[in-house]
Amino acid sequence: CPQPGTEFGLNSPEGTVHAYLIALEQDQPARAHSLLSSQLAEACPLEDFVTDASFSKSQISEHRVILLSTQVVNGTTIVTVRLSRVTNSGPFGVSESSYDEGFSLKNVAGSWRISKEPWPFFHGGNKPDAKVNPPGPAS
Repeated sequence: CPQPGTEFGLNSPEGTVHAYLIALEQDQPARAHSLLSSQLAEACPLEDFVTDASFSKSQISEHRVILLSTQVVNGTTIVTVRLSRVTNSGPFGVSESSYDEGFSLKNVAGSWRISKEPWPFFHGGNKPDAKVNPPGPAS
């Protein structure tokens, strides 16, 4: 998760992302869910979030997270982090894979909330196997 000793105020976009990742790492999905915007929380109810969070805890604890940048694009603040994972396998021993992930946040009444499905969740309440086909045209 974020590097030890790195502190951000919760009233900042970076602090909200940090608190979200720490909550998941510490198996506190309700706390992480509370950092989602009301629209996102409605689209991904706590029950679905908790189900996915058990999988995510192990994923998060396997990664090192580094803050790369914070930028504002069309009224949305995007916090970009680099996720790195070190594995000890393969013919050449230790290997590391890294990739960047963006978290979209909006300021809602003075509090920063995650406004788009954040890593490591990508389906929330709209899992592919739960999609309902829209009704066809009336005959």
